[in-house]
Amino acid sequence: MSESSRWRHFFTKRNLAFLLGIIGLFSVITIYGNGIPVPVKEPFVKLEIVVEKDTYRVGEDVQAKFLLRNMIPFPIRLKFETDVIKKGYYADTQEGFTSQERRLRNQTNGIMLGIGAALFKDETISFIPSKPGDYVFYFEVEDMELIRAVKIEE
Repeated sequence: MSESSRWRHFFTKRNLAFLLGIIGLFSVITIYGNGIPVPVKEPFVKLEIVVEKDTYRVGEDVQAKFLLRNMIPFPIRLKFETDVIKKGYYADTQEGFTSQERRLRNQTNGIMLGIGAALFKDETISFIPSKPGDYVFYFEVEDMELIRAVKIEE
């Protein structure tokens, strides 16, 4: 049997399907075991601002959580390529706070998110409002941004 006919015999449809199956199984095990690096973008990751209620009173503690939630059916490893910006401010005066986390470009932080798991950024942001009006929470990561307003009443 010549060398070329041996290779042709090896590369039959059944052998190729078996080889592709082995490669696929290895890929699935790697994804489930280690996660996959993804940029922090929808639809892979959902961006949320969570507050207890939509209306607060002056002097009442207002808390918001900024989070990123894994929306795909296997674990992922998050990769931040840009700064993460968080703001909270009164809509009419723009008074409030700004926080900016600096990260090295293309740095994988090694943060793993399981299926449906959430990563809370800086845990809880809280403040006690001193005047009525609309208070806006703003969160930006990568090219995703989210705004959530709460009403402050007397």
